[in-house]
Amino acid sequence: MRECTPLNKKVYLNPQEAIELYSLSARKFYRLIKKDQVFLGSYNKRKIIVRTAFEDYLKEPGNMEALARELPSRPDYARRMKEGING
Repeated sequence: MRECTPLNKKVYLNPQEAIELYSLSARKFYRLIKKDQVFLGSYNKRKIIVRTAFEDYLKEPGNMEALARELPSRPDYARRMKEGING
């Protein structure tokens, strides 16, 4: 049986792995990769992220902040969304 490589050791990531590893907003990340960034590669029709090049991109000022997940403005927001409470 094949062992799974930890995400932080992989050379290439799929978009979902990159989102998970770096705690990014999925919506913002997919908008970014539509722009065809330097850190993107492709395998057949799939987009792959070159981890080291993507880390270099994130080190540039403002890039990580622009892609980070936004925290809810109210502490009870997540609970209310889960329970389906509006307002």
